[in-house]
Amino acid sequence: MHDFDVLDLYLDAVERGYKKQQSASSNAICALLEEGGVDTRRCFLSNRFMGVRDAKNQYGPNPGRRYAPFVRLSDAILDATIAAVNPRVVFLLGKHVPKSLGMKGLWRNDYVAPSFVGGRKIIAASLTHTSMRHLNIGRVRFAGRTGHEAEVEIIRTAMKLANLA
Repeated sequence: MHDFDVLDLYLDAVERGYKKQQSASSNAICALLEEGGVDTRRCFLSNRFMGVRDAKNQYGPNPGRRYAPFVRLSDAILDATIAAVNPRVVFLLGKHVPKSLGMKGLWRNDYVAPSFVGGRKIIAASLTHTSMRHLNIGRVRFAGRTGHEAEVEIIRTAMKLANLA
């Protein structure tokens, strides 16, 4: 399951034969997770919504979020993915995803909390989306830290709560 952003970017990936499928966002989140003590070889990266956006802009909430059949299908795929992967920690990127999953308090409030995703108890942690990190990282405050150091601590805390650190 992946959100290929907008049609032009998807077609470019197809033309290149997916040789550079791992995007700058994926590379950036993997580097951040590793700094926080996560073995990214054991991670599964996904998006809340799948497919190609019917939009000109790749940023912000997915435009399909307002189309109930699309949301139900995406949720079913996400639930099946979570059931197969069985994660102990889920890192949510950006403010839109926690809110759309009913975890609004994670964004700019708690940052780390036990939760249920796909009917499974997990530790959920909210991080700044890598595509807008330069604009938003300065707002993050956690455990007496700010910015980048705060997000690294969020990751470490999530891993401890899941007994993975």
